[in-house]
Amino acid sequence: MKSGWLGVGLVLGSLSPSRSTATQILQTDSVTSAIRQTLRGGQPDTSKVKVLVQLAQRYQQRGIADSAFFYTQHSLHLAKQGNNPLNWGRAYSQLGNYYFYRSNYSQSYTAYRKSIPFLLLAANSTEAAHAMYLLALIQTKQGNAVQAVDQLTKNLGYATRTGNTARTGATYALLYSLHLKLNDKKSAFLDLQAMRQLAEQTNSPPDLWLAYGNLASWYGRESNPTLAELYWQKDIRAAQQWNSPAIYVNTYCSYASHLLKQNKLQRAETFLNKAYTQAHTDRSISTANIDLLLAQIREKQNRLNEANHLVSHALGALQKEHTFQFEEGLTVLARVQKKQGQYKQALDNFVRLKSLSDSLREDKKNQAIIAIESRYRFDKNEADMALLKKNLAIQQLDLARANQQNIIYILAAGGFCLILLLVGWFGWQARQNVRKLTHQQLEINKQAAHLKELNAVKDKLFNIISHDLRAPVATLKQHLEALPSFPTVDQMNRVKRTTNILYTTLDNLLHWTTMQRNGIVTRPISIDLSELINESLELLSPLARDKQIQVDYTPQPIITWVDEYQIQIVFRNILHNAIKYSPLSGRIRIDCQSSPEQTIVTIQDSGKGMQARLDQPDSIENGTSGERGTGLGLVVSREFMKYNGGHLSIHSEITKGTLVTLTFLIHEPAIKGSTK
Repeated sequence: MKSGWLGVGLVLGSLSPSRSTATQILQTDSVTSAIRQTLRGGQPDTSKVKVLVQLAQRYQQRGIADSAFFYTQHSLHLAKQGNNPLNWGRAYSQLGNYYFYRSNYSQSYTAYRKSIPFLLLAANSTEAAHAMYLLALIQTKQGNAVQAVDQLTKNLGYATRTGNTARTGATYALLYSLHLKLNDKKSAFLDLQAMRQLAEQTNSPPDLWLAYGNLASWYGRESNPTLAELYWQKDIRAAQQWNSPAIYVNTYCSYASHLLKQNKLQRAETFLNKAYTQAHTDRSISTANIDLLLAQIREKQNRLNEANHLVSHALGALQKEHTFQFEEGLTVLARVQKKQGQYKQALDNFVRLKSLSDSLREDKKNQAIIAIESRYRFDKNEADMALLKKNLAIQQLDLARANQQNIIYILAAGGFCLILLLVGWFGWQARQNVRKLTHQQLEINKQAAHLKELNAVKDKLFNIISHDLRAPVATLKQHLEALPSFPTVDQMNRVKRTTNILYTTLDNLLHWTTMQRNGIVTRPISIDLSELINESLELLSPLARDKQIQVDYTPQPIITWVDEYQIQIVFRNILHNAIKYSPLSGRIRIDCQSSPEQTIVTIQDSGKGMQARLDQPDSIENGTSGERGTGLGLVVSREFMKYNGGHLSIHSEITKGTLVTLTFLIHEPAIKGSTK
């Protein structure tokens, strides 16, 4: 099944030559030479970014990853020096292409997401639609089918608003494959019809090729050979209009596979020969898939030596990159070897398949291994099986003769069973009633416990409002009433500090109340923690300046998976506490340490220390300048760290300060927040 314009690109990429071969090709590649010659000219940086992106794409298509990465990084460096959003968008988009080619989908997704705002700002709807499509494709490859369908639906809405249909055909193709995966055949068929109508309106050979090929596969799967043949012929004509050797090879192989399933071996071989002819016109096109299909034809023709040779040759090219086709080739080879009596080799290949295949295929291949291992046992037991069949026939004859006598017994047994059935049914009804009453009692108990917990939360909330919000509000009211017509800087700073304390208290109270109601949703993304630390320091800098506190922190990139909003609240609460409990002219030190598994951020202050515990926020003391707090900041921070798979610990000594340690995981954590 074809999956859109990018699907075509992936087909071409999957047939890329080896590194050494690609280097030789590029040395004589006129297109690459022309691009490099253009780069040597004296264009401004704006034009160079476009040329560098083209050169990186060319090297990537030819399989030279390090050169592709070099030119990609160079284009991104030049883009960052200018203010052209189109250059930024193209450079990030090419970075996403590189990571996608290297199967690093997490980094690829981040790069594409960064490119889209710049491309939209530059009003380049075509490249923006391409990046949006790739976001959905990455979600598909990561197994997030529902999210991918949602992204593709948004993409179609964007195409309708902008009138740009450049990626619409590929979008429908990917939607079709996802709906099939979700077993939504009705939506899948509607996607196919929309794809076909769009392709016939635009009369674009690539879109026609994509639509007709998918329709042919659909009708082949639905056992409608007449319509399948009709659309295969249309697909071949669309490939001829496109006039690309790689597309010819792909189309002929797909059609030959369809004919092979129908056992039309001679015609299938004819189209495979055409595919060989097209592949020989371009050295970058691999013949491995053609060899694999021809091997299956030779197997059906019982020309096992030729089949063995062809599939062995194909496996050499498929082994490194094409896992699915490599598994298919191993299956054919093991099957051929089994037919040739090479049971040891067949068994070895089935064992290799067992380690490569997914859980759905493992059972079938395990059965094949057991079948080969049991071959000799089956041969020895053939005579016993024949004798068993004879005995079974005799028993059936005796049973037929005894049928008349058994009728009476059957009627009697039927009446007895009916009585037992009625007794059992009444007993079952009684048990169901008992279970129902028990379940209702459990529900009542659960609701009573929940109401008790809600009352406790309500009491706690009123206690905080009456005790911890009244004081800062009253202080703010006194400061505002005492302000003269022209207040001094010191007076305004006191109002500002009181306002910040009140805001922080209200913010923490909101998050604590939300957690008590199980309403937090955690959405981790890959992000640099140093950005969140810098934002928190900038927000709290007025409080630090008022107390003349020095903050020692050297920013460095720290990439991890967290919810950006939640962890920003954690840093803000911890740094606010450090400032609150530090004396005038105090010192705060922030350090970061990273390992392959986790990142540790420590925040050390020189304050008076604390005796409060995380599970007892009521015992929180006032700050060094009389600042009040609820202690909810620490509770909220601890819960948010748990939701993000991390850990918060506090070590404090009276008069010696407090050390807060935050531990984050490098990989994506499991979401622990409620989804209500």
